[in-house]
Amino acid sequence: MQTNGLEPDKLAPLLQELDWICLPIDGLTPETSKILRTSRSHFQHIKRCLDLIAPYRIKGLRLKIGTVITAHNINEISAIAEFLNDVRPDVWKWYEVRPRGLGAENFQTLRTTQESILKMEKEVRARYSGINLTVSLTDDTIKAHFIINPNSEIVLPMRDHYASFGRLMTPSGKIESEIWCRAVESLDPSSHIENARRTFPNDF
Repeated sequence: MQTNGLEPDKLAPLLQELDWICLPIDGLTPETSKILRTSRSHFQHIKRCLDLIAPYRIKGLRLKIGTVITAHNINEISAIAEFLNDVRPDVWKWYEVRPRGLGAENFQTLRTTQESILKMEKEVRARYSGINLTVSLTDDTIKAHFIINPNSEIVLPMRDHYASFGRLMTPSGKIESEIWCRAVESLDPSSHIENARRTFPNDF
């Protein structure tokens, strides 16, 4: 389950049914949270979520932390690593900021170089070898997976936009199997398997 973590209390009834929970941490400061996650208190919500899921992790619930790497937060990555060194997520996945979706609006101010990302990756791996880190650059995600939005729209990541297949569910709750099949057929099999293996390593 992917969640922004803004409503931790709503997670409680679901946790015992989950294999994985995925939470975002793009920064530890209110300023970064406001810029990248719209809420100055976002990190506080995430900490509440982590406290909430702790007993379930003992029972087998796995945790993925996602971080979008931007020019604004790249200098906070070491501090996030220090925090996660205690949390020990099953996966910490970095995402190069993409010029698509909401990221397209501020891409020129948020973008950073792949060289900077890979340099930071090397530093974090050297200092925090106990963290299971994986890095996703823009080209790694093209046709590697699709996203089902809250309104059931299926979108496929491309380099600079999302390709939409329409809504998976009708207003009456019927599943549109043709849309599902078209979305699945659009994936590049090798990219999809590699993305899943790196994102959910215990399952592949």
